[in-house]
Amino acid sequence: MNGWRVVGCDPANIRIWDDEAVVFSSHSGSTHVLSAVAGETLFALIEGGPADAPTLCRRLAERHEIDVDDSLTTAVDRVISEMDELGLITEVPA
Repeated sequence: MNGWRVVGCDPANIRIWDDEAVVFSSHSGSTHVLSAVAGETLFALIEGGPADAPTLCRRLAERHEIDVDDSLTTAVDRVISEMDELGLITEVPA
């Protein structure tokens, strides 16, 4: 299974509120409004380094003291796809 790494996003350029995140990408020069889950996922990749989806789910679950369940797994899979399309992350070999 391949993993993901962040492209052109610095933690200083990510702001997370209750239900959304704003991210500036120095790679594209664009600002993106994302879900809070997407912002948290970016932080998990920045802080912990490249990871696959199951590892990201575990990192988020540990950070928020919750269990990994179908809802979290689905949300992480969705934001990975969204952030990949926006060019905020890129796939890396495992």
